[in-house]
Amino acid sequence: MIVAVYVDDTVVLSNNKEEKILKKNNLMKSLNMNDLGEIHKCFGIRVCHDLVHGIIPLDLEKYIEQVLHHFNMSDCNGAVTPLDVNQKLFADELLPSTDEERDEMKNNPYQEAIGCIMYLAQTGRPDIAHAVGLMSRFNTNYGRAHWSADCSQTNTALS
Repeated sequence: MIVAVYVDDTVVLSNNKEEKILKKNNLMKSLNMNDLGEIHKCFGIRVCHDLVHGIIPLDLEKYIEQVLHHFNMSDCNGAVTPLDVNQKLFADELLPSTDEERDEMKNNPYQEAIGCIMYLAQTGRPDIAHAVGLMSRFNTNYGRAHWSADCSQTNTALS
């Protein structure tokens, strides 16, 4: 049995239905909680129940669609790899050098995009974790090349 608690949400998982019911009833006696039935969504992750195959697939499709919409990338095309290996992001000439360039970069939601993709990497897409970690190194000082790489990273991660 697994009992997961996060703030005011509780999920009880068990392969023994009677034990699960007993545990939930005991929890409801001591805590102010309601049984909402089978789980369908938790932390933006959709939980499906495939009783025929005995599996519980999880997906982040709705979260991905929301992030794509938020960053105006709903019509983006997917990519094969999470990061272009030929793209160099550490050169000083890629950083903003004028006040105008710095102001332009302040208007880009770079940190917000990185946060959204990081959540995705941590919850269901570990294959993009390295690329997200690399891009997050530029959270406080990023230029056009970083934003473009982040956009293609978002595109790949969310496709």
